[in-house]
Amino acid sequence: MSFRAGHLVTTVNDSKERLAELTRQCLPVMLPLYHGISLLCPSYLQLLQKRDATAVCDEDEPDRIARGGGEVGWGERMTIYEAYARVYDRSGQIGFALKMLPYLDEVLARHAFIGDSAVDVACGSGTLALGLAQRGWRVYGVDASPAMLAQARHKAAELDQPAAVTWLQADMRDFSLPQAVDLATSTYDSLNYLLTLDDLCRAFRCVARALRVGGLFVFDMNAEPAFLRQWHDATYFIEDQDLAIVIKSTYDDEARRATATITGFVRQGELYERFQETHTEGAYSRAEVAAGLEASGFQVVASYACFTFDVADDDSPRILWVARKAPVWEERRA
Repeated sequence: MSFRAGHLVTTVNDSKERLAELTRQCLPVMLPLYHGISLLCPSYLQLLQKRDATAVCDEDEPDRIARGGGEVGWGERMTIYEAYARVYDRSGQIGFALKMLPYLDEVLARHAFIGDSAVDVACGSGTLALGLAQRGWRVYGVDASPAMLAQARHKAAELDQPAAVTWLQADMRDFSLPQAVDLATSTYDSLNYLLTLDDLCRAFRCVARALRVGGLFVFDMNAEPAFLRQWHDATYFIEDQDLAIVIKSTYDDEARRATATITGFVRQGELYERFQETHTEGAYSRAEVAAGLEASGFQVVASYACFTFDVADDDSPRILWVARKAPVWEERRA
């Protein structure tokens, strides 16, 4: 169950009830395909039951604070999503992707999307990418973390879909695809891991190169209200029978940087293995994101308060952006 008082989030040994509730909230029985087909998708529920996993889908908790394959990059060695990758889904973080899948369906339908190919940038443990692949799409999953990609491949094998997604280990600011795609996604504030506007625009330009002209880029980012309300001087605790995780976070409003230290204890036989990772995110204004998109070859189509269709404003903690790849810059300026 989830407790809000004292910033406590804990899981208990009631996975069947929790998974049923999660499925009702986050995963529709039918996953519509935009090229006119529908597939039944019980496999996620079966996989989660097999792993005895639980997931929290409350967007008001500390926003994953560690995401699948966010870039540390900036010239530094990847030091996050290593030990944490092994327990990422089991700690409840899978819940965001499961909640995003039906919301993404609605977003694409609202914007009359037509296509059957996608790249999920910072795909992490692969839940969203595999969800798209289950629609019959051609899907690429790009992530900088080899440990998270290993989890994604393992999940695909458990779902009996080992070749459903083409997994690529690459920096989100510097990747290329064999073929252009119709849709690009990047979810769970992965782009906030890029700490300068220059790096953010490099990622935008890289995504633009991966899309066909007219293709959509759908992504979410934390805005400053999220860091002020949910990250600053906050402590969260997550546990199950064989796992305990403490997340302590803070926000520097002058530097516009949020930092979360994740300390985990994972049972290994009679003992517990301890790991610790420090994650940093940057805050960007709506004007900065919009200008960066336009400078990178996109037309901003919409920005929503995430998981709704309300227009985002300065009070929105998480914003979902919808941008369309424009004709090449020279054509737009002609």
